[in-house]
Amino acid sequence: MYVYIKTESALWTVGHYDPRSNKFIPESDHDNPEDAASRVARLNGSSVEGVINALEKLVRRCDGPEGVRADGSNIDTLEAAMILKTLKGY
Repeated sequence: MYVYIKTESALWTVGHYDPRSNKFIPESDHDNPEDAASRVARLNGSSVEGVINALEKLVRRCDGPEGVRADGSNIDTLEAAMILKTLKGY
């Protein structure tokens, strides 16, 4: 599993730990933690597309029969819908 660590005052290094030696094996360096986290997510199999798909699935579920509360109202998905619009660029 890839992780990132702060290696200098303004440098974050992505890499993984060797299970045999427990030594950190660097993969790439980044100027900020956001870029390092994005690289870690990609290396570990995650992507923005995966997040978008998960949010879309959540919105569909919550706006449908599964998302109905005991009082008959729907679970609020407004924030998730706004995030989707931002991520998809519209």
